[in-house]
Formats: sequence, structure tokens, C-alpha cells
Amino acid sequence: MNPMGYSSLTEGNHREDVTREDLIRDYFYGGYTNLEICGILLLRHEIVISIRHLKRILAMMGLRRRMLQNDC
Repeated sequence: MNPMGYSSLTEGNHREDVTREDLIRDYFYGGYTNLEICGILLLRHEIVISIRHLKRILAMMGLRRRMLQNDC
């Protein structure tokens, strides 16, 4: 287990140590909303963070959602 204490199950019950940031990046790129990411972190990984803290982590990691442009 890594220093942060997070682990994840990968293919075939093989345990792979991952950081909180790795999990957030994976769920972000998976297309989950910020609320969904917070819920998944809590239910699957027992990691409790607020949506506001998740937004700060995403900003620190340089991850942003694309803004949709209207063709007016």
C-alpha cells in the first residue's frame, strides 16, 4: 500500500497501489461529474472529500472541463 493508504483493484483481483490523485484523474477522464467523483471516492475507496476540495485538487492538477460554445 502506498504512503497515502489508497489501493485499487485492477484486472483479476490484482492489487495496485494508487494515489488519491490517480483515482481522481481516472474518474475525471472517465467523464464523471465532480459530484459523482466525490461519491465514488467515498463509496468505493472510503476517501472523504468535499466538492470544493475536489475542485481545488483538479485545478492543482491542471484538469479543467471544456466550456461549450454556442454558435449564435
